Amino acid sequence: MRKKITSLSVLLLSGAFLLTSCVKDEELESTKNLRTAKETREAEKLAEEKALADLEKKKQELANSKEEFSQLTAKQAQINDLLTQQKNAIDGLRNAESAVKGAEAAITAANNEKADLVAAKTQVEENYNLAKAAAERNLEANQRGQVAVQKELEILNNTTLGDNVVELSNQLAEKKSQLEVLEKELAVAQDAYDNARAAAKKAVTNDLLATTLFSTLYGVEDYVYSAKYSTITYPYDESTYINVSNFLKNVNYISPLDYESQTRTAFINRNVPVSRDGSATKPVKQGYTYSEELAFKALEVQNLPDLLNDIEGKIAAATTPVTAAEAAVASARAALAADPTNVGLQTALTNAQNDLTTKQQKLNKVRTAQAKRREAYTALSTAANITAANDVLAAFNNKLADLADKYAVLKVAEVKWYVLNAEISALRTLGATTLVQNDGTLESTSKAARVKALNEKLAILKAEEARLKDAISNSSRAALNTNERNTAAKDATVALQTAIKTNQESLVAFYTAQLNYVKAQLTALGVQQ
Repeated sequence: MRKKITSLSVLLLSGAFLLTSCVKDEELESTKNLRTAKETREAEKLAEEKALADLEKKKQELANSKEEFSQLTAKQAQINDLLTQQKNAIDGLRNAESAVKGAEAAITAANNEKADLVAAKTQVEENYNLAKAAAERNLEANQRGQVAVQKELEILNNTTLGDNVVELSNQLAEKKSQLEVLEKELAVAQDAYDNARAAAKKAVTNDLLATTLFSTLYGVEDYVYSAKYSTITYPYDESTYINVSNFLKNVNYISPLDYESQTRTAFINRNVPVSRDGSATKPVKQGYTYSEELAFKALEVQNLPDLLNDIEGKIAAATTPVTAAEAAVASARAALAADPTNVGLQTALTNAQNDLTTKQQKLNKVRTAQAKRREAYTALSTAANITAANDVLAAFNNKLADLADKYAVLKVAEVKWYVLNAEISALRTLGATTLVQNDGTLESTSKAARVKALNEKLAILKAEEARLKDAISNSSRAALNTNERNTAAKDATVALQTAIKTNQESLVAFYTAQLNYVKAQLTALGVQQ
């Protein structure tokens, strides 16, 4: 019985457990469903929140993109503006640099032309002084001619000798006898003057060319002296040519100096390569101003550093291409060594070697010119050389007083000769009806006709006198005035071009600074330069 009850209890317990399990299962399912629903809702909520977040993110990204686009657009505009500024600055810089170079070239050209004018002025002044002296001598001759004409007129207008044939003949014979004596005196005076003048010119030319200074500047062959550094001696090349007048003041670089002839006339006519001093006081003897020979100016060194600086610059300019050509030959040789059978490389090496030869020859030529210039520089820079040459010139200048004495004696005799001939002419005119010979020609001129002719001649002489006086004061100086005017014009050109150069250099500095600023700005914006 107990066993049956126990079995029933177990059965009941099992049923209760089963029922409880069923109920529990139902509760678990419901809870699970609730939890699932809750989780689903939470998931949906998260999804909604994520969707909203994504939407907000996209909105922000869009906003950011718009801002970035705006920034990029502004940046590009800034870059474009900077690039425009850069282009304008480059154009401005190039124009300014070109203007600077143009001004420098104009300054160089003007200075070169001025140097030529300054050098030429020495010769122009020499020509002016000689022309003025010649005009002064011609004026003296003119005035002597007037004296003779007036003397003849005086005799014709104030004598009655024509009525006394015997007295007329006696005076005529006496005057002719005086003329013969005077002509001998005149010949002696002329000879003494010419001998003294020839000796002075021979001494100054021989002694001057024998000095170290002039024996350096000139080469001699068969008495012909040729300037060593002139365009005549060498085919023109700016490297070898030296305008000595630029470095030695008052020298006239005449070439050639032909001293071959040894006659008295040749000595008198010798060119001396030194300027005359037309402003120096001329010796005056017996009322005659001596100007057939003028004093020489003293020689002075000037601008001497330029003599070497110019050629040193040319050597530097010629050396750089040689260095580059040597490097090109070395490069071509190395390339050929790596590929010896390459015909193109062989040709390249040959071309490079030929180019080097050409450039080396130019450098050698400039170095030869350098040696010549150093020779000239040494001669010019040695004070004793200048002093020795000036001593020779001073010795000649000291002889001018003696020449003036002899010149005055000659001129006094010439005036006597003119007057005596005028008197003889007047006496012949007065005795025209009885006098047969006049220098071998039949004299038939009446007194009235002779007076008329003499007055006409006197008028011509006076007109010529006025012209000569004007030449002395004005017209003979025309070339010198032109030279000085042109020199002043070159100075004005240099001043103008210097001002232009200064202005353009300030623009170069401005545009350079602007370019540096723009470059920095572009670099900051990430633009590769």
